[in-house]
Amino acid sequence: MSEHDLEHLRRAAKPWRRACTLRATWALGCTFGLLAGLWILLLARRDHPWEVVALSALTGIPLLRSFATMHDLAHHSFFPQRRLNDFVGTLLGVLLFTPYALWRYEHKLHHGAVGNLDRRGPGDVPLLTVDEYEGASWRTRLKYRLFRFPLVTFGVAGPYLFLVLMRRPARPGSPPRAKTSVHLTTAATALWFGALACYLGPKLFVLATLPGFITMSAGVMWMYNIQHFFPGVYWRREGDWDYTRGCLEGSSFYKLPRVMAWITMHAGHHHLHHLFPDIPTYFLPRVQAELERLELAKASPPVSWAASLRILRCALYDERARALVPFPRRPLWSPHVERRGSA
Repeated sequence: MSEHDLEHLRRAAKPWRRACTLRATWALGCTFGLLAGLWILLLARRDHPWEVVALSALTGIPLLRSFATMHDLAHHSFFPQRRLNDFVGTLLGVLLFTPYALWRYEHKLHHGAVGNLDRRGPGDVPLLTVDEYEGASWRTRLKYRLFRFPLVTFGVAGPYLFLVLMRRPARPGSPPRAKTSVHLTTAATALWFGALACYLGPKLFVLATLPGFITMSAGVMWMYNIQHFFPGVYWRREGDWDYTRGCLEGSSFYKLPRVMAWITMHAGHHHLHHLFPDIPTYFLPRVQAELERLELAKASPPVSWAASLRILRCALYDERARALVPFPRRPLWSPHVERRGSA
């Protein structure tokens, strides 16, 4: 990895390492304009259950954009004002069942150890190496296999994350504000959705909110996985780990169609986000254009939509081959098989 290219990229990225109130307001306005429009249509068709379900599923699009926006707000990179970022992020957290201060704290830990196998923890999607899987109990293997089953990963894990894991008390060592945010967000979310349920009635409330929530959570889990679980991903142990390589090679450049890029707020440029977390998401395509002028771009080859689908067959990281591999073809209860060679 050329230091000259890195320095050139840092200089080229410098003009975009600032938030823009106008761009941020426009992005937020588009998100909530779309959400409001869908809800107006939904309420107008409230006597037609299947149309309500379809419109509700579409609300998952602005909700996914809201989650991507909250991600930028947590980095204080969406608006120029730090307090405004935290204020809007807290409100979005209530909408998304996510304690903003806790999520921000744990996401910061994730950023400090991207691609480091010895520092996996909060903010990371569960990942086992081949050796860890081989040495685990059959119960641990079963839980991990269940998580890696696509229907669970993208259908069940998202709701479990938002509705259960986000409700648990913060881990020891978390700052007081993060701990408080769990309880305040739970109370505010319960109050808001309780009032909405009273207004709509139980049946319409479920039809109008559940499909959109499922769509949003599936989208979040899909992006979370592909951002650090893709062909050629960089994972190393502490002694062999390099932060810059973790950013550019351990985080994906997920090349999405233009509409999908808009829906995800350009979250496909995750490699650049890790290298420059202070660049707002709406400026990342500009920096990608600068990166593609350099040899350094070869460190982050694009992951296509087809390649991202093929990765569903993989489940473990092989430290020796330095590649993602499928589960071994033998029963869960089979004894550990000693592997020869070294990483």
